[in-house]
Amino acid sequence: MTSTSELEEETQNNSNNEWQVIRRTKRKIIHRTQHNTPERKTETHSQYGLLTKETNEDSIDGNISSTKIQKPPPIFVHGVINYGDMIKQIRETAEEKQYYTKCLANNVIKINCVTPESYRNLVRHFQDNNIIYHTYQLKEETAYRIAIKYLHHSTNTEDIKQEGTI
Repeated sequence: MTSTSELEEETQNNSNNEWQVIRRTKRKIIHRTQHNTPERKTETHSQYGLLTKETNEDSIDGNISSTKIQKPPPIFVHGVINYGDMIKQIRETAEEKQYYTKCLANNVIKINCVTPESYRNLVRHFQDNNIIYHTYQLKEETAYRIAIKYLHHSTNTEDIKQEGTI
């Protein structure tokens, strides 16, 4: 339902090239009327509402355990020529269900371990056998660095350590 003047504006050739058509970028604003319909309030129920209560099965000595086992980082083994021999060597240190492998480009194998123990065993095995690999540090083994501001330089460090343990 456009008029001929709108079509002419839409396909107007503003350039010197005959092979190029520049269309207008502005669009018409369409005003829509809103009907005054009453809003219905829908009552929703969460299926997780029942899980918020603490149970004694999850608690240890009355405290809920807050330690979460982090997934170990992947191990990248470089220069793998024979995949079968590599898997035989890995099976000596870890069970089959404790790791997953994925082949990447340039003879690189990515090993994802399920537990941190299997990760540590594989890394130790690779170090002992001089296998070329790289990986990242476990999140639970990262060191914390703490900066305490607004302390005088003559403050005794033993006093700071004692205050931190209280």
